[in-house]
Amino acid sequence: MKMTEEAPAAPKPETRQPGIGKKLYLAGLGGSVVLREGGSRLFAYLVARGEGIEEPTRQRAKALHAKAREELRQTGEAIGRSAQKVFERFPGPVRNDLSELSSQVDRLGSRIEKLET
Repeated sequence: MKMTEEAPAAPKPETRQPGIGKKLYLAGLGGSVVLREGGSRLFAYLVARGEGIEEPTRQRAKALHAKAREELRQTGEAIGRSAQKVFERFPGPVRNDLSELSSQVDRLGSRIEKLET
């Protein structure tokens, strides 16, 4: 485009199609219906897929829970053995006091576990 040429004029408003606003409105309504229907189908599909894996997922969760409880039990036993070795290094009266305190802590831990379940 040369510097002396003018830019093309914008289309005049009267060249618009009559009823285009209504068509846009109806298209929007149609789109919302399609989304609503598609959303219902998607939800039903997701429910069906979830039902198919519910039991395997539940079994996996139970297995992981059992494994975690076993590891916690083993860790507690290891801590108990280590604590026992430390207690054995103390003289008689102190060792007895520590053993009694350890027993009380164990009983308290058992009571807490019962409350959690």
